[in-house]
Amino acid sequence: DISTVDNHPVGDAADIGAVEQIVEIDVKPGSDTNPVNLKSNGVIPIAILTTDYFSATDYTFGSFELTMALGDESWTITVEPAHGVGHYEDVDGDGDLDYLLHVSTPSLLTPELLDLLADDVAKRTRFEVSLTAEAEDEVGDLLQIEGYDTMDLMVPGKAKSAKKHK
Repeated sequence: DISTVDNHPVGDAADIGAVEQIVEIDVKPGSDTNPVNLKSNGVIPIAILTTDYFSATDYTFGSFELTMALGDESWTITVEPAHGVGHYEDVDGDGDLDYLLHVSTPSLLTPELLDLLADDVAKRTRFEVSLTAEAEDEVGDLLQIEGYDTMDLMVPGKAKSAKKHK
């Protein structure tokens, strides 16, 4: 998992009057490559991890934005929990509760992504992703958090490169 990414898009904390904090996220917990089949009608789990410096259970979350980047291209989409709300569970097996959000796979199919996929993008392409969320603590203080990971977007049926013949 990537906790920092050079040249990543950063959300504007001034918009919600909060301090920004970098947190650890995990796209598709348990997977190192985070494959996402873009023709799926399923969901993509994204965890906001509890660490030594951030406790996910101290907050309720809302206003999720997912920024996807490939090379010089990046775009941000507002995402809603696929089931209406996320939930807390220990996704990384460390004994601490993390926040788990499920994002609808079809919600990623923005015009920007479709344009990239129409170009000469490989059948499986690694995108950098950042998740920004508004977090509210028990006294109502707001904090904008942001975390980074990668996602391997797969386009089933996209032409493979030519095979070598013996």
